[in-house]
Order: sequence, then structure tokens, then C-alpha cells
Amino acid sequence: MSWNADHHKRFLAICNEAVNNLDVFLSFKRNKDFIEICEHLNDSFSEDLIKIISCQTPGFWNSLNLLSQNDWLGDADRVYHSSIDYSISSSTLRYIKVLSDLVILFGYPANYRILEIGGGIGTLSYLMLN
Repeated sequence: MSWNADHHKRFLAICNEAVNNLDVFLSFKRNKDFIEICEHLNDSFSEDLIKIISCQTPGFWNSLNLLSQNDWLGDADRVYHSSIDYSISSSTLRYIKVLSDLVILFGYPANYRILEIGGGIGTLSYLMLN
């Protein structure tokens, strides 16, 4: 899926609604527009991500409670994966995989200044800081 003007308009509407309505904020990741724009990876892709993370940075699985805190923000749809014995969203797995790639390429990012640019909610930055 490519980002377009309609996605931008709908994403901003979701953000505005979530900022102004606590009930919407507590479950914004269940919003059909948000899912289409930001939470649209399938379970098969998630399993591929798990395999890559397991090869590159298997120690990450010891920190799943910390790495998956993003799923509790906005009540993301979490899927149980028996290979890691954990329920996690596909988007969070994608972010963990990107963090895994960065660790493989550059080491742990503790002393780097990193600017995350994108249309999301800063999840990668959050994971890197934690």
C-alpha cells in the first residue's frame, strides 16, 4: 500500500478524534481506517519477521514485555504466535524487526541521534529509546 492524500486526511482525522475523545484514544488501533493505513500486515508476514528476528537478535524475545508495550497503546489487535509463545501485533513485530536490522548494522543505538520520519506514531523511536 502506498501513502496518498486520502490516507493523510483519514489519518489526521483519526488523530484529531483520538486527541479529543478518551474512548477513541483507548482503542484507536481498532479503527478501520487506522488498520488500513497502519496495521495491515498479515499473519504469514509476521511469521517471516519472527524467523528473521530469531536469527538476527534472539535475545530480543527476552524483552517482549518491554518491546510490545506499544500494543497496549490504542488496543492493537494482537495475534498469538506459538513460535514465541506470545500475543503481539504484526506492526510491532515489523518495528522489532527494523530495530533488529539496525542493531545488526550499527550496534545498539544508545549513543546515536536518530530522526524518525514517517506518518506513524513514533513507535520505532520509542523502541530504540527503551
